[in-house]
Amino acid sequence: MKQIKDILGKKSGKTKNIHTSRHALAEEMAGYFNEPKDYRKYLGVCHQHPEEELRRLFSEIKQEEKRNPKISPVKLFFFKLKQIEKIHGKRKNENISERRKSA
Repeated sequence: MKQIKDILGKKSGKTKNIHTSRHALAEEMAGYFNEPKDYRKYLGVCHQHPEEELRRLFSEIKQEEKRNPKISPVKLFFFKLKQIEKIHGKRKNENISERRKSA
């Protein structure tokens, strides 16, 4: 008779606390920037800004790193994020703030 652990197989190495696309984006950014211990920092950024804007910015950073590998992608990401905040003001995610008001 087979044991349950043999049937289910081994656990994947991925984080099991990925519930939303924002969590997935934060994990992807932390992994790409080689800062897996700073996952919570990127999750906070994901909760403070619209997801589409962060995905666009993240793809720009990836392309820029290919063009100029000497630039630190982490520093460039936060620099561009601050530039966006200066232009548009610090924008909170509408869905998160609505949930907090109703709770």
